[in-house]
Amino acid sequence: MSLTLPLIIQSEAPQKPEEIHDFVISFTDLLCKHIKFLEAKVLANIKLILIEYCTNALKHVANEVNIIQAEFDNQILQLKKIDKAPKFKMGNLILSQDILRNYSFIELDAHSFQFVLKQEYQQKEILLIPEHFGFEIVIRASKKFTYSYQEDTKENIFCATLTF
Repeated sequence: MSLTLPLIIQSEAPQKPEEIHDFVISFTDLLCKHIKFLEAKVLANIKLILIEYCTNALKHVANEVNIIQAEFDNQILQLKKIDKAPKFKMGNLILSQDILRNYSFIELDAHSFQFVLKQEYQQKEILLIPEHFGFEIVIRASKKFTYSYQEDTKENIFCATLTF
């Protein structure tokens, strides 16, 4: 049996903190059934991203449906968190001085930007990250991490891209 690409797997994010562990295990097990060559490091990064997406959904948009989606095609895996919360604005990120210390943003267009770890922090230990570490976890665990807002559907899409 051959795999038809792209492969898309999606599920609603858990509604309770105690459901996150089982969700991540089930989601990664399903991915591993279809993508046979996932290395241990890549699988660990996938789990970190999924945990952060689920935690973010519970913390910031618990009253909204949050979709977790994996799309695999040609050695590229995109892990997405999709919600219909109000449009994410960079100005809302400034919760304290430390949140912008380690990373910055590159505007891709009027509704999209990429999170980038600042050069001087790329080689530092993960234990040295600031208090607001969710974005940094995903940045470090992925090759590329972006945000886009779909005006037509009113959806926020956070997308972590992994290559292997």
